[in-house]
Amino acid sequence: MKNYYQILKINETATPEEIKNAYRQLAKESHPDKNSGTDEKFRNITEAYDVLKDPKKRALFDKKLTSIKTPKAPARVRKGSDITVSLKVNLNDIINESLKTIITTRMNLCPECLGTGNVKRTLKTCSKCTGTGIDIVSAVIGPKRFCSICKGYGTVADELNCKKCNGSGLIKETIKKSFTLNRENQSTVVIKDFGNYSFGGGAPGNLIVSLICENKGLFEISGKNIKGELAITPAQAVLGDVVSLEVFNSILTIAIPPGTGSGSIIEENDIPFGSGKSKLILKIQILIPQNPNNEEKGLYRHLLKLQKGLL
Repeated sequence: MKNYYQILKINETATPEEIKNAYRQLAKESHPDKNSGTDEKFRNITEAYDVLKDPKKRALFDKKLTSIKTPKAPARVRKGSDITVSLKVNLNDIINESLKTIITTRMNLCPECLGTGNVKRTLKTCSKCTGTGIDIVSAVIGPKRFCSICKGYGTVADELNCKKCNGSGLIKETIKKSFTLNRENQSTVVIKDFGNYSFGGGAPGNLIVSLICENKGLFEISGKNIKGELAITPAQAVLGDVVSLEVFNSILTIAIPPGTGSGSIIEENDIPFGSGKSKLILKIQILIPQNPNNEEKGLYRHLLKLQKGLL
């Protein structure tokens, strides 16, 4: 592509008057009637003037010239890094699927250079990796590593001269994000595209909120279900019983069937759970007395003799 500014020997910011004066001077010097062998040069000068003197033609030419001078960002631009923060919650927050807010900081694209580190927002091919984004030595013998100069992008800024970000392409900003706790996933919340940006642009990483539950107690939430263990005595296991159990501030009556074995599952439906209902799933654990009193020992001795057929 011909550069009409270079042909007329003027700057790209030249005024219409400067364009006209440059054309007249060069046309006089290279006119075929006065100088032999200058036909092609004169044609180029005339062609350049015809384009640059017309505002619409000049604007279109400037657009094409810019697209050639500024390489497109490579498709391998890497995603920004994730941010991980911790948030303390209590079990009632999760049960009620409460609204929580996170305030933290991240690295955002500099508004002046749009992440390029250059005030003109222009990039050029990395000379070390010739635009591949891969370290040349590692590309041959492996394993592949990103280029140490362009960090895998294949392009670098013409000059790191942005004063707002000191050429880094990034500035620190405070972000605030609200989200609703979910019973289905009570350990981690992933908020997409609220992580750090990386130099050169591309998509940001994610904001990962690690939930720390301060009062889990004897029960845990599994989706819409409540899971826990229920410890009973050998007598309750054999004879059955009815017990009262507090589950998340609700007093429930649980029926233990006779002959319940250790590890058995008892399920109760329609348990109050936040604003709705849930299923309670209890795993039975039979407690063996470690230090029975004399009366209990006597009863167990009597039972043992019965089981042995000695009575």
